[in-house]
Amino acid sequence: MAKKIEEEQAAAEPVAIVKMTLGGTNSVRVLALPLDMDAEDLLHVALDAFHFGNSHLSQFHSQRLGSSTSIDPLGEEQESWGFRKENPRLWRAPLAKIFPAVGTLAKIEYDFGDGWEISLRRMADKKNPPEPFTCVKTSGVDGIDDCGGPWGLMSIADLAEKWLKSGTKSIEKDDGYENFKWMLCGDEEPESCREGIAKFAAGPTCEEVTERIS
Repeated sequence: MAKKIEEEQAAAEPVAIVKMTLGGTNSVRVLALPLDMDAEDLLHVALDAFHFGNSHLSQFHSQRLGSSTSIDPLGEEQESWGFRKENPRLWRAPLAKIFPAVGTLAKIEYDFGDGWEISLRRMADKKNPPEPFTCVKTSGVDGIDDCGGPWGLMSIADLAEKWLKSGTKSIEKDDGYENFKWMLCGDEEPESCREGIAKFAAGPTCEEVTERIS
């Protein structure tokens, strides 16, 4: 029986456990990712894990490779914007090179105007590794494009919690109220989208994150 388990583990696709932390927030996603996926796919997975729309430029920094590059949302060159692929080889580098050992770091910058940063760190391997593209742990709210960056997101999250506890009158005089209402409800009033506000405040489940990234 023990030999069979060892054979199954040896045959399993090698994975890295990567912790992703959204800078300036309390949002964290821990994912099991295949070591043969490349940096460009890692960018898309990281943005999906925090539910960003990938509608802005991104930059990838690798501690291991010591280089970075900028691409547009479609991965194409945008010379007219002043950005170009400075190091195309980086985007083809597999996770095995980006995160060769536990503790190796990388970073993704997204939407330079809003200043989103996702810090990446390879965690200790698991004795019985999960399937690739699996969320191992999640905490905190999802990101929101064009909400004013980390500060704006945390303001919305705080107001969502206050609204769920005390209602509109307790927060309608807050400076961030209109941003909170627009980002979570659009043209509707908060009372008509309570379910959506509650879901945002709770943050996604591991099952939801897994569905996004897989």
